[in-house]
Amino acid sequence: MRLLYTTRDGRLGWTEDLIGDKIPPYAILSHTWKEGQEVTFADLQDLDNAVDVETQSKEGYRKIRFCAQQAKRDGLDYFWVDTCCIDKANNTELSRAINSMFRWYQNAKRCYVFLSDVANDTSDIDSKSALKQSRWFKRGWTLQELLAPRSVEFFSKEGERLGDKESLQHLIHEVTGCGKTILSSTIIEHLLQHCYDDTSVVTAYFYFDFNDTQKQDPELMLRSLLCQLLQRSVVIPKGVDALFSSCENGQRKPSSHALLQVIKEAAQEFTHVYVVLDALDECAQRSELMDMLETVAEWQLDNLHLLMTSRKERDIERSLEGYIKEQDAVCLQRDVVDQDIQRYVQQRLHDDKSLAKWNKDAAVRQEIEVALMRRACGMFRWAVCQLDTLGKCCNRAMLRKSLATLPRTLDQTYDRILTAISEEYAEYAMRILQWLTFSARPLSVEEIAEVVAIDVARDPAFDGDEVLEDPLEVLDICSSLVTITTNKADRRLGSAQRIVALAHYSVQEYLVSDRIRRGSAKQYSMQEAACQSAITRGSLKYLMQLQQPLEREILQIFALARYSAEFWSSHLRKTGDEMEQVSQLTMGLLAREEPAYLNWLRLHDPDRPWEELNLERSADSIPMPLYYAALLGFGTVTRLLLDKDADVNAQGGEYGNALQAASEGGHEQIVKMLLDKGAEVNAQGGDYGNALQAASARGHEQVVKTLLNAGAEVNAQGGDYGNALQAASARGHEQVVKTLLNAGAH
Repeated sequence: MRLLYTTRDGRLGWTEDLIGDKIPPYAILSHTWKEGQEVTFADLQDLDNAVDVETQSKEGYRKIRFCAQQAKRDGLDYFWVDTCCIDKANNTELSRAINSMFRWYQNAKRCYVFLSDVANDTSDIDSKSALKQSRWFKRGWTLQELLAPRSVEFFSKEGERLGDKESLQHLIHEVTGCGKTILSSTIIEHLLQHCYDDTSVVTAYFYFDFNDTQKQDPELMLRSLLCQLLQRSVVIPKGVDALFSSCENGQRKPSSHALLQVIKEAAQEFTHVYVVLDALDECAQRSELMDMLETVAEWQLDNLHLLMTSRKERDIERSLEGYIKEQDAVCLQRDVVDQDIQRYVQQRLHDDKSLAKWNKDAAVRQEIEVALMRRACGMFRWAVCQLDTLGKCCNRAMLRKSLATLPRTLDQTYDRILTAISEEYAEYAMRILQWLTFSARPLSVEEIAEVVAIDVARDPAFDGDEVLEDPLEVLDICSSLVTITTNKADRRLGSAQRIVALAHYSVQEYLVSDRIRRGSAKQYSMQEAACQSAITRGSLKYLMQLQQPLEREILQIFALARYSAEFWSSHLRKTGDEMEQVSQLTMGLLAREEPAYLNWLRLHDPDRPWEELNLERSADSIPMPLYYAALLGFGTVTRLLLDKDADVNAQGGEYGNALQAASEGGHEQIVKMLLDKGAEVNAQGGDYGNALQAASARGHEQVVKTLLNAGAEVNAQGGDYGNALQAASARGHEQVVKTLLNAGAH
């Protein structure tokens, strides 16, 4: 890592890139970014000009100076600030920094949280409210930067100390969440402290999150856990090198089985391994996750200690019963939870501006508290929703009517919230909830503001006049059902983002359940195939309206363009029985002569998904639509294009032609379709040289047989592996090797 220090003449200086024991004691800054106002690595590269007027005028420079001065007061000569200590133009350095971030925060002597939106010249009540509303608490990195360092201190924008994570513990827990996730976070914090000075013990953890598809993937969990174990390892296990080599030096993903084997080997290097998995119930592939956990249990490693949290879901309970003893399962006691709910209610009544009107009269305050606690029954989320509703009451008559008619269950609560949405906003709310329930990644407020303006039943579907002028009005439309947080700056998008998400897992669960169809809010029932169809149609029609040449300024106006370009195909795959009909619509986008086709591939090319946004790409560098239909595995689209006399042997793309692309993806029916239309089975070109080598390298046995039956030359030379047999052998596809040998491979 690279550290900053202050020279004798007051300039900023850098250390060389330090590792291991060479890293001196240092302080670290935790903060929120502001686009265009942060001091970057490039700004400070020429240290002689590091204090020029332009650099000093940036708001980020004041944070750097604050960190330097506070570190000096704490007896530390060195400090670290992410915005300028990482060269983000160097992909290798950036990747290493992201992987090392937790450890860098963990090893810091002091962590200073600079709250640029909290002033120290406010009353005690307003100060607490400002703290709770601070953007710092609404980022994706907050828990890591809270848990990792031993010492975390909070400072106002004037640099005045507001407290530390011990003195502000109650407020921090209230802001960051309630229930099992906060318990997990507290446990993790204690475990990290326990492991801090002893390299023979390690803590690894993973939070499943229904709002983020990447955090619902059990394979990603395995990779995260392995990374955490290796960061703590003194010696890298041999299995890691072998795994890297077997995956073509990182060119392809390892299997879950291979990851588990290496995790087992890495775990055996430690005296004790503590693993915490939060919210199993929010994992999208539960059966796969349960199989993984069962495998881990079968290892019977005495040094491995596993703690998991989850709601009581029958499939999870049934799976865990085989290896979790009854005395090792802890159910949160309702009376303990109720005490926490009571403290939360009292705090909201005291601090929440919308509830301040009921804080003047102690009797009214007591009336609210008693009524809520009588019905809460251990449901934190229920209490949150009721307080949101009570905050909208404008007089005591309305308040007492609400208290007298409190819904008994969370389902009834959501039913009431949905039916209370006014008729003029009902369609907007439906679109917002559809996209949030089934989005492929978290959506920004700007993206959701445009989602509102898409009506797939009309042409053009997207109406710019319907875009929300204030994106935050999504909170008014969907009330307690959604929330907004702030993510740290994204490398691809270039700045911090405000993210809209469903407020709680139970919201999503209710919207997709059969129960909603039995209530008065049945119009908001989310049936997956229909919703995926609506999102696919909306994305395609949105992209088809992008007829002008794309520039970065235009993308600021069309906020949903990048999401639509990257994920329309993912949504199309999930349209079920509607896929045939929706596929017809893709023909409007997959027309080479249309500007929208070029714009789609400039925004996101599925043939080169690793490539950044490329607005300069020319039309002649882009493969034909048939190639993409075959690559993505869309049979109906392929047939429609072939019916329009698409050139079946057109060259282009990473795989050379449509047949090789379909073969690499294992799309057997498309391979047969292309061959029937005259695709040259031995056509040369592309990464694998020919279709047979592509199918062999990927282990698609049936495709290999189809190609051989169509006359594929079994010993054709070329491509990454030289020939099909070497490709199958290198990848360990035994059945494919046998098939090739039987066909005369040598």
